Amino acid sequence: MERAAKLAGEDPPPYNLTALVELLIQVEKDDHWSRYGHSFSKGRKTLHHEEETTIPIVKLQKLLEEVVGSTVSRAMCDETYENELHSTWSGLNCAADNDP
Repeated sequence: MERAAKLAGEDPPPYNLTALVELLIQVEKDDHWSRYGHSFSKGRKTLHHEEETTIPIVKLQKLLEEVVGSTVSRAMCDETYENELHSTWSGLNCAADNDP
C-alpha cells in the first residue's frame, strides 16, 4: 500500500490501515482462502486446509475501529485519508473528461 501511494504521489496510508491489511493477509492462508476445512462437490471431498486457522477477532475489531476513525470521511471537509484520495481521484476524472 505504501509503495502504491508513493507511486501515485499520495501520502502514505495511515499506519493503522496498513496494520489492518497486513493482519488480514496473515490470516488468509492463500488467495482462495475458505472458512471450511473441506467441502463436497459431485460426491468428491475437497480438502481446503489441513490445519485450523486462528483469527484474532478482538485485534481485528480494534484495528477496524481505529481505521474508520482515521480514514473514513464523515463530512466533506474532514481531513481524512479518504478525502485526500477523493481529491486526487476527482482531479484525474476532471482531467480525463477535458482531454480531447
